[in-house]
Amino acid sequence: MTTSTANKRLMHNTAFLYFRMLFVMLVTLYTTRLILSTLGAVDYGIYNVVAGFVALFSVLNNCLSTGTNRFYNFALGKNDDDGVTKVYNASIRIQFIIMVVLVFLLECIGVWYINHKMVIPMDRIVIAHYLFQCSVVSLLFVVMQIPYSAAVMAYEHMDFYAIVSIVDAILKFAIAVVISCVSLDKLATYGCLLTLVSVLNFLLYFGYSRKNFHLLVMKRGMDKHLFRKLFSFSAWSTIDPLSYMVRDQGSNMILNIFFGPIINAAYGISAQVSGAVAGFASNLAIAFRPQIIQAYSSENYVRVKNLMYSMSKVNFILQMSIAIPLVFEMQYILSLWLGATYPDYTVIFACIVVIINSVNCLNEPISIVMTATGKIKKIKAVSMCIICSVVPIGYCLFSFGFPPYAIYLVMFGLTLINQISCILLMHQEFKYITPLEYFRLIVVPLVLFAFLSIITPSIITYIMPSSFVRLCVLFPVTIFVSVSIAYYVCMNINERRLVVESINRVKNKIRRR
Repeated sequence: MTTSTANKRLMHNTAFLYFRMLFVMLVTLYTTRLILSTLGAVDYGIYNVVAGFVALFSVLNNCLSTGTNRFYNFALGKNDDDGVTKVYNASIRIQFIIMVVLVFLLECIGVWYINHKMVIPMDRIVIAHYLFQCSVVSLLFVVMQIPYSAAVMAYEHMDFYAIVSIVDAILKFAIAVVISCVSLDKLATYGCLLTLVSVLNFLLYFGYSRKNFHLLVMKRGMDKHLFRKLFSFSAWSTIDPLSYMVRDQGSNMILNIFFGPIINAAYGISAQVSGAVAGFASNLAIAFRPQIIQAYSSENYVRVKNLMYSMSKVNFILQMSIAIPLVFEMQYILSLWLGATYPDYTVIFACIVVIINSVNCLNEPISIVMTATGKIKKIKAVSMCIICSVVPIGYCLFSFGFPPYAIYLVMFGLTLINQISCILLMHQEFKYITPLEYFRLIVVPLVLFAFLSIITPSIITYIMPSSFVRLCVLFPVTIFVSVSIAYYVCMNINERRLVVESINRVKNKIRRR
C-alpha cells in the first residue's frame, strides 16, 4: 500500500468513526433518559451498581484486546500470513483462560457482594441476582468477540466497526422503548434483552471475520513463544486502565471522606462530561493505531514519526476545539442539562477535567508508538506511579484544608509530569523522535494554537449575555476559527495538502450527486 493510499484510508476511517461517535452519543443520551424514566430511580440504580460491578472486571477484556490488536498489526506489517494465524490461535487460548478466571471471580465475589454488601430493597434481591448473571454472560460474549473485533480493526475495516456500533445503539434504544410496554418485570427484561444484544454483536463480528479474513483459522498446536509474549504484553497493558481506575475511584473516595456525597455527585457529573469529550481522542486512536504499528513492523520509521506527530496535533486540535467553547459555556450547558439545582463545584470540576483531557490526549500517540515497539514495561510502570500518586497527594492537601477542586489541580499537574516522562522514555526505545524535536514541532505550535483560539470566545462572551442564542453562536464560530488557526499554525505542508485533497474529494462527490 502506498503512502498516499494509506493516508486516504486513514481519512476515510476517521470520518466513519466520528460519524459513528456522534450518532451513538446522541442516541445513547436519549436512551439513558428513556431508561431512567421507564425503570425508575431504584431499578436504574440497581442496574448501574450490578452492571458497574461486572464492568470492573472488563479490564481483563481490554488488555487482551490491546495485545491481540498489536500482534495482528505487527504480523500484517510484515506481510506474515502465518503470523496472523498464530496470533489468532494464541488469542483464542488466552481468551479461554480469561473467561474461566472471569467466571470464577465474578461468581465468587459478585454473589457475595449482592448478598452482603449491596444496599437494595429485599424484594429486588432475586432480580439483582438475575441481572448479575445476565451481565456476566454479556461480558463473556464480549471477551469471545475480541479475536474478531481486533481483526476488523487491524485490517482497518472501520466502516463495519462503525455499523456494528450504530446497530448496537439502535437496538438498545429499541429495548428502552419495548420494556416500557411489557407486563413482565422491566429490570429483568432489560437485562435479558441487553444480553441478546451482546450475543448478536459477537455473531456479527464472528460471521464477518470468518467471511473476510481467511487467515483466522484454528490449527493444532501452538506457538508457545508467541503465546507467552501475547500473554505478557496483555498483562502489562492492564496497568493503564487500572491506574486510571485507581486515580478516579480513589479521588472519589477521599472526596467523600472529607466533603461528603454532594461533592461525589459533582465528581460523577464531571466524569460524564469527561467521558463525552474523551471520545474524540479514542476514535482517532482506533483509526491511527493500525497504520502506526504496521509502519513500525515494516521498519518504515519515518512514517511512524510522521503519523505520531499528525495524530498528536489532530488529537489536540479536535479536543481543544470542543473543550474551549465547552469551558466558556459550561455553566449554561449544565443548567440546560440538569436544571438549576446541580451540586456545588460541578462547573469548576467539569472545566478542569475537560482541560486535563485535552492535555492527556497527547499521551495516546506515545502509547501507540510504545505498543508498536513492544517495550511497554518501563513506561507503564512509571506512568502508574505518577497517575496513582494523585490519591495520597490529594489526601494530604485535604488534610491541610484545601478546597475540593484541589484534587483536579493535582491531576492536571501530574498529567503534565506524566507527559514529559513518557516523551523521555519513548526516546529511549524509539530514537527517531527526540524530546527537543517534539517540543519544537508539537508543543510550541499547539500552545500557540490554544492561546489564539481563546480570543474569539472571550470576545463573544464579553459582547453577548449568557443565553441559548450565545451558545448557538459561540460553538460553531469558535470551532471554525480554531480549525482555521490550526490549519496555519499547527499543520505542515503535507498535512495541509491532505486536508485540501479530502475537502476536494467530498466536494466532487457532492457535485456528482
